[in-house]
Amino acid sequence: MEKFKLLINFLWKRFIFDEKRLIFLFFLSIALQILFHIFAGIIPYFYKIIIDSLVYKEFNKLKYGAIIYLFLQISTLILLLFQRITRYILSLKVLRKILIEMYKKYHTASYGEIIKRPAGGEMQKFIDDSFNVSPLISQSFSDLAGYISFFLVVIFIMFKLSIWLLLFSILLLGIYFIGYKIYSSRMNEVANLKQKTFSIYTKELEEGLNLTYDIRVHGILDRAIKRLTSSLDEFFKKYFDFLALNLKYQGILTNGILAVS
Repeated sequence: MEKFKLLINFLWKRFIFDEKRLIFLFFLSIALQILFHIFAGIIPYFYKIIIDSLVYKEFNKLKYGAIIYLFLQISTLILLLFQRITRYILSLKVLRKILIEMYKKYHTASYGEIIKRPAGGEMQKFIDDSFNVSPLISQSFSDLAGYISFFLVVIFIMFKLSIWLLLFSILLLGIYFIGYKIYSSRMNEVANLKQKTFSIYTKELEEGLNLTYDIRVHGILDRAIKRLTSSLDEFFKKYFDFLALNLKYQGILTNGILAVS
């Protein structure tokens, strides 16, 4: 909820709601995402109608179900195409504003503050962090709105089919939610450590490249390699922790629930 408030109070107001064209793209992206998920949620229900009508040889029902099923499939593909195009345009425009704003902030900050920051870390903010922040501003709310609409449609259909199917699905959803909370709390720490060690590595790399004359004159290549290797090994260690945590979440929790469901 804290992150959600941050997005509304600062990021969205600053990078989307100060420009009419971006506001239009933002809400168009949400509308297309909701329609896409509603159609995607309904499709399996009409597919079931087709299968039932084939089994029981109800050919009038088959014709009705097949026409609607085909219409939904084509509509879903069209909606997905337009939604992705809208999202990409919005995301790139937001990213452009973020990068310009960051660059302006960097050059208007006090010089004493700037020289304390590792150049590698600052570069990382421009080439990586900003690309991670942009989707939070341009995509997160449309994703949330789409998934909620999909969830409501599927829950309604499951209730219509079987109350036990509905209860079992809600149980699995609860397990997934608890697992995701554990994963997200751990992921913040692991991702920050990975980012920190990468910043140290890029700092060592940049300093080593800038000191090539001193390294040759003083014959300290072995020392320079040792420092770089140490920072690189530390980064790879934290990077592996990051990948391992993702593997546990995606490979065990997510795919496990998918297999059970």
